[in-house]
Amino acid sequence: MKKTVRIFAVAIVAIMLCLSLTSCFGTKLSGEYESKVDVGIAEYQVVYEFKGSKVTVTEKSTVIGNVNKNTYEGTYKIEGKDDDMEITFDFEDEGAVAKSGTKTLEIEDDYIVIGGQTYVKDVD
Repeated sequence: MKKTVRIFAVAIVAIMLCLSLTSCFGTKLSGEYESKVDVGIAEYQVVYEFKGSKVTVTEKSTVIGNVNKNTYEGTYKIEGKDDDMEITFDFEDEGAVAKSGTKTLEIEDDYIVIGGQTYVKDVD
């Protein structure tokens, strides 16, 4: 009987440890999310690509055939749960330092909303 109780107690501790470690890693995103605005002669596109704790942001604007493209690499961290999440970006690239900071975040199955802007998950 004592052996069964001991095994049960160890199993409970192991399960609790696994659950607490999982919550420490927090929410992570994966894949590409895109937002695009097309008004005929001009198009603006932003793509976030998430891998682990790293993020690559590609901004592309096309005006009357002239293309301008910028790519920034950095890290991100998600805090909060459910309807009260925030994402914090940290970019070291000189052109992207202004993009660093904390924004609101909503995560759905096929899209995310960062700072009020919707980005659709690329399912290719």
